[in-house]
Amino acid sequence: MTILYADIMTFVWILLGIIVAYALFYKFVFLRDLSNDIPEGNNLVAPASGKVISIQTITPETSIEIRKGFCGMIESELLRNEPYYLINIFMNPIDEHYTKMPCAGVVKKITRVPGKFRAVNTLAAAIQNEKQEFLLETKIGLVSVIQIAGLLARRTRSFVEVEAELQKGEKLGVILLGSQTALLFPKKDFKLQVELGQKVRAGETIISELS
Repeated sequence: MTILYADIMTFVWILLGIIVAYALFYKFVFLRDLSNDIPEGNNLVAPASGKVISIQTITPETSIEIRKGFCGMIESELLRNEPYYLINIFMNPIDEHYTKMPCAGVVKKITRVPGKFRAVNTLAAAIQNEKQEFLLETKIGLVSVIQIAGLLARRTRSFVEVEAELQKGEKLGVILLGSQTALLFPKKDFKLQVELGQKVRAGETIISELS
């Protein structure tokens, strides 16, 4: 009985240690809010911290689809009336998870679609990720920032309201246990400053600038 009690107590203390360690990691690592050295000039900065996993050019003739492997795809509400760049950033657990303004602008629309499971034939079609899209009116035209939550933790949070006027690098929201952020902006005369596999930092790394 004494040995069994000792084993139980050991397990309880280990479990408590794991819970405390997770809580500390979540608060001080996952949800840390880093200050940024926001660059000046006619440029767009990364809306999220992580690794660039996709760079695409979207034309009026092509659909805007942001694929997530087995986790289905996200469709943007941005009107396809001109060529756009689509930059997709993947965040691992130790990346800062706040979403920030890529440039100065006004929040014209916020659309949140909760994640859900659907009874269909394939896993890719059955899983729909939660997303939250910020449609921004800027000097270069409409820009879209899309938070894409993870499969298990489907939580996105907005810190702003429609018609809010924000500066480059200010916070839009956060993805809790999230995985990706997408940035869509008019191609125009912008020159990309990032490449596939590059690590970027929200509100600081220049994604593109006027050539």
